[in-house]
Amino acid sequence: MDNLTLRPAWRNWWGAFFVAPVLLLLFIVAGIGVASTSSSSTADLATPLSLAAVMVVWMLSGVWGRFSHKYEIAADRITQHEGIIARRQNSLRAANIRSVQLSQGLVQRIFGVGNLEFYSAGDRAEVRFIGVHQPVMLRDRIESMIGGGSH
Repeated sequence: MDNLTLRPAWRNWWGAFFVAPVLLLLFIVAGIGVASTSSSSTADLATPLSLAAVMVVWMLSGVWGRFSHKYEIAADRITQHEGIIARRQNSLRAANIRSVQLSQGLVQRIFGVGNLEFYSAGDRAEVRFIGVHQPVMLRDRIESMIGGGSH
């Protein structure tokens, strides 16, 4: 098996990249409308500008979430990297993987993304891949790699 490097799918942050820009545009238009009236004050602009700032932060959080996570699948190991400035890495040898759990909420199923959790001997997942594209295909590929073809 070739090494595979993944990041969470862009569509995992659908709200940050589809809803937030539309709301941002609406709040900017509302702010321009308020500013164009002759009786407007600075206080009238506070709400649309504050909401626009919240939408910008929401969009930036999606970008941060995407680039602060990286997942690697190698022939002998599964690795999860987190962080941009400070880094944390969890790794699990393929020979030690006892089970792979796939979870998808309704919105994740609609967008074709999901979460994979890898367990060894304990009852807590040692490695998590959050919001990956085609999680069923990835799970099947990893299970065939470790020799556990059952789901």
